[in-house]
Amino acid sequence: MEREAKNALDISKQAILKLELRDLQLAEDAAKLSKEGKVEFARQKFAMLAVESSNIQVLNFAYDFFNRIGDLDSAFEVLRKWLNLSGPDIKREETAVAYSNLGNLYLTRGELKRAEEMYQKSLAINEALGRKEGMASGYGNLGNLYLTRGEPKRAEEMYQKSLAIDEALGRKEGMANSYGNLGNLYKTWGELECAEEMYQKSLAINETLGRKEEMGIGYGNLGNLYLTRGDLERAEEMYQKSLAIDETLDRKEGMALGYGNLGNLYMTRGDLERAEEMYQKSLVIDETLGRKEGMASGYGSLGNLYRTRGELGRAKEMYQKSLAINEALGRKEGMAIVYGNLGILYMTWGELERAEEMYQKSLAIDETLGRKEGMASGYGNLGNLYRTRGELERAEEMYQKSLAINEALGRKEGIAIGYGNFGNLYLTRGELGRAEEMYQKSLAIDEALGRKEGMAIVYGNLGNLYLTRGELERAEEMHQKALLLSRIKADA
Repeated sequence: MEREAKNALDISKQAILKLELRDLQLAEDAAKLSKEGKVEFARQKFAMLAVESSNIQVLNFAYDFFNRIGDLDSAFEVLRKWLNLSGPDIKREETAVAYSNLGNLYLTRGELKRAEEMYQKSLAINEALGRKEGMASGYGNLGNLYLTRGEPKRAEEMYQKSLAIDEALGRKEGMANSYGNLGNLYKTWGELECAEEMYQKSLAINETLGRKEEMGIGYGNLGNLYLTRGDLERAEEMYQKSLAIDETLDRKEGMALGYGNLGNLYMTRGDLERAEEMYQKSLVIDETLGRKEGMASGYGSLGNLYRTRGELGRAKEMYQKSLAINEALGRKEGMAIVYGNLGILYMTWGELERAEEMYQKSLAIDETLGRKEGMASGYGNLGNLYRTRGELERAEEMYQKSLAINEALGRKEGIAIGYGNFGNLYLTRGELGRAEEMYQKSLAIDEALGRKEGMAIVYGNLGNLYLTRGELERAEEMHQKALLLSRIKADA
């Protein structure tokens, strides 16, 4: 009887093992097919596996799929099951990973307090287990959260902690990730040389390791940096390198990002037809993959393009599509950006009340999230609106708030824009000396950053100022400089 019972148990174990192996193979196949654009097939498979499988590896595939296509509710359901299997209060690696994934979902939704709580839970388990690799990832996640919340110093502290662990472990992959994160941070601060150094360090490691996907991301980061500097030729070179890698790997998500980046570049050049072509290519891929977050960004980019082209009705349609997706996903950061864009659109139409309503909605979200970069933009937008309405005291108050945040964050590009706004305000007031001082401050920062777009705007503003003063030769000189930079930008 005992032997029969043991045989029956062995047969049962073998059956369970076969079932788990089958489920794992199904999950791997579905994940591969989803990246090839067969999203609905993958969705059906993962919906079934999420209910039937108790294998955490399978659930990890399901979570990754649902998160990638923006089905956050299904992703949450998968993680709840995962936590029940691994034990929400049990200190084990699987539980730490589940909490980390929950943190990522809450971060996407803009629920930053809950995201931080999840990341801290994950970190605590990894610390208790002495899992240094997990601790390094945890510090990196917290760094991303603090950067989103506008706490760059805390973000830097977390990234440095993550880097120190990976250096001690000799874990090159983690070091590359940390250098990339630090590059993003320094770029936000406007410290473009430091950012470039970090990106190059990250890229060098990934090239040594042959991590092609990460190399593509690294080239994209460098492209964004050169675009900020106004070095459009180098930016395009980096974007094309990134795109070539993603095309070779048939990494469609990366290709969508690459086309979007090229769209931004051509927009900056004023080549709106090529920009639209790139944005449409990006959008088609995201629609095929069911990547809702990417679709929202794509519609927003097209909205900006149509607004630039003066097709305001089409711009509004794109912004509304973007907003609908962000609302469905609960992506508060995305909603704030779209409300800001709608505010600019209504400003262009001269509908100042509706513009103010949109700006206030955007600002309220950013204040709730503690997203300081967004708050700075929001105050600046409201300042522009009040200046247009002739409410110069309120405009000045908004500009002061915006500038104070950018100075606290060390965001040089934002500081330059702020000084330019003050210049416009003082010019409106007829305080030409103070206006010139602000424009010169703005220009000095843009020159230091190599930000040609900003320099062209300031030269144009200085030209208007000298024209108001009756200094026609100096006015012409400034307008010629602005025109030259605009031509260089278009020819780059």
